[in-house]
Amino acid sequence: MNVKKLPREQKEKWIEDLKQYFETERGESLGMFEAEELVDYLLKMFEPYLYNQAIEDARAMLEQRMAGIEEDLYAMKKSEKGSR
Repeated sequence: MNVKKLPREQKEKWIEDLKQYFETERGESLGMFEAEELVDYLLKMFEPYLYNQAIEDARAMLEQRMAGIEEDLYAMKKSEKGSR
């Protein structure tokens, strides 16, 4: 994930959600600037972990698929017994 590629609509939603959370759960008001700054900070802080986890999840999924393909290919092999 690249923070620069985050859709503006998504970031705006997160900003509004964060403002609502602070208001509801903490009784604090965050301005738009403060909320955006906090979202940017959280994104920078969590981005490497989330990106690496997504890569690991994709790797594990591909590994499972490749194992399935390997099993399918093995099952397709013809017996060489008695082919004379």
